[in-house]
Amino acid sequence: ATCTASSAVPAAGSSEREVPSICSTAEQRLLQLHATESLQLPFSSTVTRSPHTTLIRSSMGNFSSRPGQRAAPQPELIDALLRVMEEDIMPKTAAGVQEGNKIFGAAMVRKDTLQTVFAATNNETRNPLNHGEVTCINGYYDMVNEDEARGAKKSKRPSINADISSKRVEPTQMYFLATHEPCTLCSSAITWAGFDNFYYFFSHEDSRDAFQIGHDLKILKEVFKHAPGGYARTNSYWSAYSIIDMIERRPPAQREPLRARAAAIKRAYEGFSETYQASKDLCRNIALK
Repeated sequence: ATCTASSAVPAAGSSEREVPSICSTAEQRLLQLHATESLQLPFSSTVTRSPHTTLIRSSMGNFSSRPGQRAAPQPELIDALLRVMEEDIMPKTAAGVQEGNKIFGAAMVRKDTLQTVFAATNNETRNPLNHGEVTCINGYYDMVNEDEARGAKKSKRPSINADISSKRVEPTQMYFLATHEPCTLCSSAITWAGFDNFYYFFSHEDSRDAFQIGHDLKILKEVFKHAPGGYARTNSYWSAYSIIDMIERRPPAQREPLRARAAAIKRAYEGFSETYQASKDLCRNIALK
């Protein structure tokens, strides 16, 4: 089956997609993931589905056992985070995997307007430290520094004066969006950059089981002696939230359209993953593939 691009995702319950109303079991979630033969994406791409697609386990477990993930499921925020993935991150990732980069991307979103400040995707083919989150943070500060340098030149003021830039937004005034639950490198980068939150769509388990990239969990276990999910998702620096959890906590009438969008996003990332897996050995810069 193929995934055909268009500018919109069909509404849940349309003739093009039938999403099960309950996803309480792995089998039902698998049915949801494969409920349609043709899913529409917000950018031009054709994605071929593998006949052996691994179920993306979307972190839908016991909420009470996972501190920091029970964010208030505001519908406007959920919609904005999905939109940023669809419109700002996924087109970059679609291009990046063609060059052998991993499928991970990130974005910064203003808390007040829910507009994208900066978005990026993995760029490990240039440097193995260029994970999606790190590339996003570096790119944002490159943008800010260039903007402030231009402003300083015009005003003849030192570029260290942040108030001359219209592009700077304080980290605490932004949501940090990661397409995949950040690894230890990226969660540290988010911490050092001063963010008080991050939101993710795919879990560490998804990265390992659905996308065959298991280094996040392996590093947590072998280097930091943490079992899967064992890091502190709420701490004095930030709180981490699962977008899938937020979707599942919406009332049924609001949940179904969001599930449909989530299913389309998952299908797109299956295609990105297939492209990456087929090209990953071409680049010598990526040590952990």
